Amino acid sequence: MATKKRRTPTPQSITREELEDLIYRQNGLTRFTQDSPVLPDVWFEFGQNPNAKIDLLLNPHYEATPGRVAQVVEQRLAVEQNSKAASKFKCSDGRGSDIAYNQSTVVVRLCFHELVRVVLPLTPWWNKYVWTDDGRFLPESGAILLYLAHGTPLLPSEPFELAQVVRWLQYEQADLVPAIGGLRFRLLAGRLSETDPDAVRRREEADQVLRLLDDQLFARGFLVGERYTVADIAVYGYTHRACEAGIDFDPYPNVRAWLTRVEDQPGYMEDVAPYGANAAPGAGASIYG
Repeated sequence: MATKKRRTPTPQSITREELEDLIYRQNGLTRFTQDSPVLPDVWFEFGQNPNAKIDLLLNPHYEATPGRVAQVVEQRLAVEQNSKAASKFKCSDGRGSDIAYNQSTVVVRLCFHELVRVVLPLTPWWNKYVWTDDGRFLPESGAILLYLAHGTPLLPSEPFELAQVVRWLQYEQADLVPAIGGLRFRLLAGRLSETDPDAVRRREEADQVLRLLDDQLFARGFLVGERYTVADIAVYGYTHRACEAGIDFDPYPNVRAWLTRVEDQPGYMEDVAPYGANAAPGAGASIYG
């Protein structure tokens, strides 16, 4: 019996406008990307030249030396060259990777699949946002929280309470992150001043977001089922740093009391790190504002 050979699709370039929509916008709001280890202009370049090899600068983690990073990348590239991905998505550019490094930076020329499969898995971001288990990949922080909390007291088993947890995970991503997280980043990184129209707009949105949270916490100890859950963990993150977005907690007494209860939980840890120098405007080629 004859079988039809499956064709490998040829990567197609997409427009700058389409790329910006994918990277920056979500549900009609501007998405912020400061947590990503890859600057948006790198995605733009690959999106417009999917078959090309692109010269990239890698900034190693402060605990890793550039020499060691270059060595590991070179070893992983050698393995990748014999992978199925390499045979499917060949670069039209025949140049080598040409890895070099100095005291602070690694320079390497990579295809798109090499960036995704060789370099990204070396970053803390990969383990934080792409949780792996038995070879399976699970993106999105809310989904990861649900997975990790399954079978623990942090996730209710009762259907209605479980749905309430999901509701607050969605609130954190759709409402809290754009209004408070995005404003905090832009102010701390010097991309906005407190009087800029965009900052004023986001602060007004933050007021609505926090009023909803304050109302929910009226006569409640926690967000769902009167016990500490992953809903509290998710919402606490950006909420407790809202002061860095120029937001006053005085109008939200229930939120203030809830923050204290969360911080009193066993094992609580404050591990927020400052934004790196590359978050500042003009520090890279990114057009992200």
